[in-house]
Amino acid sequence: MVSSEIERNSFRDALHRTAAALAAGEGPHALRFLPDDALLLAETAEVPTLLELAGLYHRARCFEPAEEAYQRILTETEHPLALINLGHLYHFTGRLDSAIAMRRRALALSPQDAGLRRDLGCSLMFVGDKREGISLLREAALSTTDMDVASTYLFRLHHDDSLDCQVLFERHREWARRFAPVRPRRFPIRPNATSKRPLRIGYLSPDFRTHPVAFFFESLLDGHDSGAVEVYGYGDVACPDETTERMQPKFKRYHSIQGLDDQTVVRQIERDGIDILVDLAGHTGGHRLGVFAWKPAPIQVTYCGYPDTTGMTQIDYRLVDALSTPLALQRYHTETLVHLPETFLCYRPSELAPPVTAPPREDRGYVTFGVFNNTSKVNDPLIRTWAELLRSIPASKLLFKSRAGDDERVRAIFLRKFEGQGISAARIQFVGQVSLVAYYRQLAQVDIVLDTFPYHGTTTTCDALWMGVPVITRLGLHHASRVGLSLLSQVGMDFCVARTEQEYIDKAGAIARDKVSLAKIRRTLRARMEASPLCRPRRFAAHVEAAYREMWSTYCKGPARNNSSLNPEPLLCRDT
Repeated sequence: MVSSEIERNSFRDALHRTAAALAAGEGPHALRFLPDDALLLAETAEVPTLLELAGLYHRARCFEPAEEAYQRILTETEHPLALINLGHLYHFTGRLDSAIAMRRRALALSPQDAGLRRDLGCSLMFVGDKREGISLLREAALSTTDMDVASTYLFRLHHDDSLDCQVLFERHREWARRFAPVRPRRFPIRPNATSKRPLRIGYLSPDFRTHPVAFFFESLLDGHDSGAVEVYGYGDVACPDETTERMQPKFKRYHSIQGLDDQTVVRQIERDGIDILVDLAGHTGGHRLGVFAWKPAPIQVTYCGYPDTTGMTQIDYRLVDALSTPLALQRYHTETLVHLPETFLCYRPSELAPPVTAPPREDRGYVTFGVFNNTSKVNDPLIRTWAELLRSIPASKLLFKSRAGDDERVRAIFLRKFEGQGISAARIQFVGQVSLVAYYRQLAQVDIVLDTFPYHGTTTTCDALWMGVPVITRLGLHHASRVGLSLLSQVGMDFCVARTEQEYIDKAGAIARDKVSLAKIRRTLRARMEASPLCRPRRFAAHVEAAYREMWSTYCKGPARNNSSLNPEPLLCRDT
């Protein structure tokens, strides 16, 4: 027990040292400062100390002791922060039923809290309750002064099957008017556009860690020509990990901006003399669009992390390709679209990916379809489509992997949806969160991956292709529903892109019935992907660097960009 003053001081010191080690990015290793019996020692501790201990375990992703500590607090009092954090823990680990229960309890204590409405809305989206989820997110967005809470609503709108480009654009512009008002800025006199000096490119992201954005961005980082660009990193990484540690030395200079306010970050970017500042998050969690609102660099770009416009006039360009975001979509962007010549993404395969194996149907005698996207992307029309496909291929089965695959209640919700379409539970296998190695093994256990609509997969699609598994996708009008076309076209698999629900079913069925073609795809796809623009970082980076140089040349030669037809706010003042 923490009874004596010496013991209490020793325990407090252990907590402080652990917190410092976590802040330094040591992850679970930081827990070495805690005694093995820390939970036992804290039995008589006051709630603030127990909450601090729980938070340390949580940040180190040691979820079992963190959960125990939070639950111990809740046996004593309905503590709001314990409810909130336990809700986060349950949501992250895929126990969505428990997450929803915690979040409803927290909201009952503070019914006007927009952040709590946001959290509950997100969990409801993951269990298929899009209507209540979107409603809560909309209420949160309208009532909040927190730009991140309002951004969550924008992001989750892309998961709604009624996705509408014009509505999305209007919502993004609303966000910008509220949270990112234009503040005129003056930049130094432009240098000669013919200057061959390396451009200083700053990349700002909360996802310089084990995260899908890093899987693609690191290829760009690896491919950059140091003679053409100098790359600076600004990482707002809450929980640094081995990916963070690996990426940091690849920047000319890396700054951790976690916990720093916008103005402090702006001053650092200005001190670094950044020519082009690139946002890698858009309206996803932990973004720092507030920094971009101050326009700390003459040119600002958004790329990779978000499937849409930011809605901000302070961001000048968005890097895309012509397949994912055709020029016709320019009218839904405040940024100028810049089409890279081949692909807007470059994939970095994991070293943990095993060799490609034969299609599992050869041993099983039946076809296994797979869904690997989060349940937040799954909707009732999709389930109807998948059910029709399963009916058309006798004995076929569906492996459904998601964060919530281990949650009994969530499984029951989705099984009822399939059963309502005439598909028995015996044909659906749910799997939850697993290690990366196990994830690749699961990909190897399916014959064909089924993409979601209207929000396609990105990392999951590339992972499937790397494992030799064809992906069936359905084309839509918005970038979020065109990513599959972009990725599949790079490896000559555009025949897997459907334009309608029926064509989606027909194309998946045709590949499933053709054993010879399925085996050939499996055998050749990885080599085709290796040879494609998706896996050529230097070539990809050269295209991006050429785009940067063109942006810089345009900036140096002429007046500020004028998209007055798109941007009703005053343009920024730039010296000529």
